[in-house]
Amino acid sequence: MNKVKTVRNDISIGFYSSNIDDLTQDIYIETPLPFFYFIYTKGNDFKLSINGKKFFCKKNQGVFINKSVPFAILLHWSDHNILRSDINIVRLTSSDISEHNLWFDHDFIRLKEMSSGVIDKNYFLFDFSELDDTGLMAVSWIISQCSQEYTCREEIASEKLYRKIKVSFLLSYFMNINSDVSNIFHSASVTLTSERVASLVMSDYSKNWSLEELADNLLMSSSSLKKKMYKEIGSVTAFINKLKLTESLRRLIRTNDSISTIANSLGYKSPSYFTRIFKKYLKLHPMEIRLRKKRHS
Repeated sequence: MNKVKTVRNDISIGFYSSNIDDLTQDIYIETPLPFFYFIYTKGNDFKLSINGKKFFCKKNQGVFINKSVPFAILLHWSDHNILRSDINIVRLTSSDISEHNLWFDHDFIRLKEMSSGVIDKNYFLFDFSELDDTGLMAVSWIISQCSQEYTCREEIASEKLYRKIKVSFLLSYFMNINSDVSNIFHSASVTLTSERVASLVMSDYSKNWSLEELADNLLMSSSSLKKKMYKEIGSVTAFINKLKLTESLRRLIRTNDSISTIANSLGYKSPSYFTRIFKKYLKLHPMEIRLRKKRHS
């Protein structure tokens, strides 16, 4: 099974082939998740597609991705059985960013200058390869610590505080390397409606959320929800489909569940309807994923 250590199920992981005769070289779906991500490799390269732009993240490099920017991690098909423990992924919420801004970012002169020229960036690339061994070890450690913060159990107060300190240290370090990244921190630290919708959908993939049900849960009218979502990420239906298809791609690669089982677990009314939606976004039949997996096993 394909595994990337510390990658949560919400991350879109696709695959690419270096074979020029392969007509479907890259199989992935860019998902505009309403969270901030930092993706770092201390080992082998990996490929990224961010808002349509593809590039490789090399050893000792990391990418900080802005909230709601569509992206996917692309691994080589030959790596689908390999444990990529060299990749660390830190997921940050709007609350994480806001608390960092409130507690640790008090450089008012810089903040005043920053407000006059906001930089609109989808991502920032950080290269730590020039650090000495001690510095590189320290950076790798704090990134690893922050990437392990997701747990199903309830945190006690001291653990929450320790977590906040580690996250804020990492964010402050990013700002020290590239002050422009603070534009992202201060321009997009408010919790988005799409962030709340994503949390609802990912809490139970099998549920078919109607616009009315989502609106009721978020304590707003259906029309307000539709307008807010369209402004943030576009169509509500397309957003939910991308979240579910990201999960379906993961299950097609990592499990032996039948297409019928996967479709049912994701709330699609029939395997044929699921297949139609899958082909709409990924341009191929779900079974083709399984066939490609076998060819590269």
